[in-house]
Amino acid sequence: MSPSLSWVWGIPLIAIGQVIFTFGVSIIFSTLNLFFRDLERFVSLGIMLMFYCTPILYASDMIPEKFSWIITYNPLASMILSWRDLFMNGTLNYEYISILYFTGIILTVVGLSIFNKLKYRFAEIL
Repeated sequence: MSPSLSWVWGIPLIAIGQVIFTFGVSIIFSTLNLFFRDLERFVSLGIMLMFYCTPILYASDMIPEKFSWIITYNPLASMILSWRDLFMNGTLNYEYISILYFTGIILTVVGLSIFNKLKYRFAEIL
């Protein structure tokens, strides 16, 4: 597969969505980890579960129809499928990209509100 013109603006578009998503998840879990020390074990378990529920090592059309909701409600799937469509097909799936941005913005807003609410207690905990 050779690079296509859609890569020029597709890579930054998906990468920015991935950064927003990652920032939201990071700010939520880093803030909550101060108050719940065992949270990191649940997070690593959740990451492993999300890895297996995300079509990374298999195609999304291999999933039976009755389990397709796993892909629909998995926020990592939209990110992985966006990258896969861009690099394998040379196309952008705007549905996946919009889900990625929507989920990322929601997680960032929730994460920043949790952070701002609890930041005054950080010095006590640390």
